[in-house]
Amino acid sequence: GNIAPRGIKEAFGLMVNYLYDPEAIEANHEIFARDGTVVRSPAIDALLGPPATPPGVGRPRLLGRGR
Repeated sequence: GNIAPRGIKEAFGLMVNYLYDPEAIEANHEIFARDGTVVRSPAIDALLGPPATPPGVGRPRLLGRGR
């Protein structure tokens, strides 16, 4: 991990070790090349938390208020 201020800023203080599955390398590369998706384990997803919801998307509307 890079503990210099720039490294902390760019990586949020995280360092990830990679585990290469020889059977999945080509498929994972194609997924990334096609749409930019980085394949990662469920454990990493759990650390990241739920995806952010853009304003106005998927939020419940308050009916009968503020009209």
